[in-house]
Amino acid sequence: MKVLLCSLLCFFSALAGFSQLPEFGPAFLQDEVASVYITIDEDTLNALLSPENWGNDREFPAQFNYSSNNLNDSVSSIGFRLRGNTSLGAAKKSFKISFNTYEEGQKWQGLEKMNLNGSHNDPSMIRAALCWNAIRRAGLPGSRVSFVRLYINDEYKGLYSNIEHIDEEFADKYFPGSQYNTLFKCLYPAPLDFISNNPDDYNFIQFDRRPYDQKTNDYTSDYRELAHFIDVLNNTPEADFKCEIERIFNVNNFLKYSAIDALTGNWDGYGFNKNNFYLQVNYRTGQIEFIPYDLDNTLGIDWIGIDWSLRDVLSWWNENEGRPLIEKLIEVPEFEARYKHYISEYAQGILHADTLREIAENMMGLIYDAAAEDEYRTQDYGFTIEDFENSLDSAWGQQVAFGIIQYQSLRNESALMQIGQTFEQEMMIEGGFFDPIAGIAQAHVSVSNNEYLELRISENADLSGNFIQIEMLDNGVFPDEVAGDLIYSALTPAADEIESNLLHYRFIASTKGTVHQWPCGSRKVYRDTANINFINEIMSKNTSQISDPEGNFSDWIELYNPYFVPWETDGYFLTDSPDRPNKWPLPALSISGGNLQLIWANSMEELARTYCNFNISAGGEWIGLYEKDDDHYRLIQYLNVPELNDNESFGQTTDGSGTWVVFPNSAASPGSPNGSASITQTSEKQFTIYPNPTSEMLHFSEFCSTIQVFDSRGRLVVHSKNTNQVNLSHLESGMYFVKAENQTKRFIITK
Repeated sequence: MKVLLCSLLCFFSALAGFSQLPEFGPAFLQDEVASVYITIDEDTLNALLSPENWGNDREFPAQFNYSSNNLNDSVSSIGFRLRGNTSLGAAKKSFKISFNTYEEGQKWQGLEKMNLNGSHNDPSMIRAALCWNAIRRAGLPGSRVSFVRLYINDEYKGLYSNIEHIDEEFADKYFPGSQYNTLFKCLYPAPLDFISNNPDDYNFIQFDRRPYDQKTNDYTSDYRELAHFIDVLNNTPEADFKCEIERIFNVNNFLKYSAIDALTGNWDGYGFNKNNFYLQVNYRTGQIEFIPYDLDNTLGIDWIGIDWSLRDVLSWWNENEGRPLIEKLIEVPEFEARYKHYISEYAQGILHADTLREIAENMMGLIYDAAAEDEYRTQDYGFTIEDFENSLDSAWGQQVAFGIIQYQSLRNESALMQIGQTFEQEMMIEGGFFDPIAGIAQAHVSVSNNEYLELRISENADLSGNFIQIEMLDNGVFPDEVAGDLIYSALTPAADEIESNLLHYRFIASTKGTVHQWPCGSRKVYRDTANINFINEIMSKNTSQISDPEGNFSDWIELYNPYFVPWETDGYFLTDSPDRPNKWPLPALSISGGNLQLIWANSMEELARTYCNFNISAGGEWIGLYEKDDDHYRLIQYLNVPELNDNESFGQTTDGSGTWVVFPNSAASPGSPNGSASITQTSEKQFTIYPNPTSEMLHFSEFCSTIQVFDSRGRLVVHSKNTNQVNLSHLESGMYFVKAENQTKRFIITK
């Protein structure tokens, strides 16, 4: 049986609350041009390249092979299609590879998709890679990039940029735990203007696509988070704007991206062209994160007749149409000062012309042979190898108005003159979280010149009355993992001093006599499970007991409303992972008091909203029901479902209450009241531990067959059998977890 170590799982999930940028790995080599081989039926390839399939996202079956000095790998069945917009008609086309098209969940090197960009309008072929490189050196989430040779049916198709796809895999790498949070892909025209308070009004089609396209949980068609963000952005009174926007949006990261856009001349993004960006809800902070993409129209590439090297960085966006996200932020003096600071910092640092030249020359040296052999590179604009060699310092003409270093030198000089002086960045708390179950807190700040940073916790929403203060540190001492990374951490056992189940918290910092706090109001968290029996019965091995509407014998979860009033399920979530509480949002159902609702569990949520996106293991499974309250996911109910045989179910002897038992096939009752005939009762031994805190001995109220003690890093430090006490005198002070009889409890050792 799969056993839940809830405290441990929550603890280690919390440690990954703010991600360091992931390593490049073998899929994004920085010192080698790998080779990608696509094998595809010739008739299929002709169909793929046919104009009738341009832009319709139709995928065609193919085989994938990857070859580098240290890796030769293949995937036998992939989806292969064209990608891009204006590049669809280019002689050198761009492609997308989907590893999970024909085999659900299939990945290669942790990736579900691969974007191969042809860079057909750039004689250097490195402009986008240079911009992504700058974003990474600024410490910002952004696509990893490498260069590859592409072969289709053994014909060399040229040099391509391999650009990391922004999807749920990306979200989990850069914003841990966020792969089930909503991700919106925003394309022209996506200005973030207020339309109405009806979320459905943002789910519209224009130019044959959705400007705001929900990419995760898209089966829900739920635009409420986007609509709320746009409402706050456009309609919040000036006096409240700074507070409210920082609560729901990572302002500082957006200001950094905007500074890089202004310096690199990225006119095809949000600021000028209301295009090419993602909005990702961050699971830990509850904030929306801005992520740019498609950075090829940069560093002197221009199609609209504007000299981006001279355009005022304080108004470089499209003022004629309005861009509320950048305009309204810059109207806040503190935000304007931060933006100017990043302009100054990046112009003299990561985007300094000398720095950029060194990086660019290394890239061009790496790709020179592959570019020289790329005949397709020449077919759209007639780029020669001499054009490639001269692309750092010379304009080519037409859309290539500047050489890369030529452009950046002029841009930096004009930008520094426009802001007038160097601005020192003020410290701000960008976001954070407190997890009372895991007993840990983290907060991310913009700079490290603060005098102190603390977590304040109270039972009152205004943090008045009985509250505690916990110092947070960025010194590399556990639980802080890396010193000086601007991520402050603390263990929070002191929170146990507050008896209330509902806690409120806020982070407070001080620098140069100025107090900073996040969020503007407190956030709430719940310490314990609500223990409401909404989950009533579960079957994990349905072989013939009942078929779903599609005729399949799917696993199922039966929900029950134990109240007299209707249970509105919107805002509740089912999951099989305690560190992924929002894995499957329940549909907006109204279950009358005393009534039942069957949910099919077979990973096929696209069939209907009553099909959830996970199966239930017949060998035993943890199942949880959560409710979102504020930005916190509160555990309402959880079950350790035992191993079940064919058509057995696990349910309560009486709907909504009673003992949990295993029902044989004859007694299982999906969608009908539970009975108690011919049942096998299951039970778990309950125990308590004392004293807690302890210094040497830990006692148990029951004899336990196996006892395991883990330290705060998850290492097994004690293992005993058939006892009701363990000696801990050899362990150091700190927080530990004890697992016994399928239960996990937290305790403290003090010396």
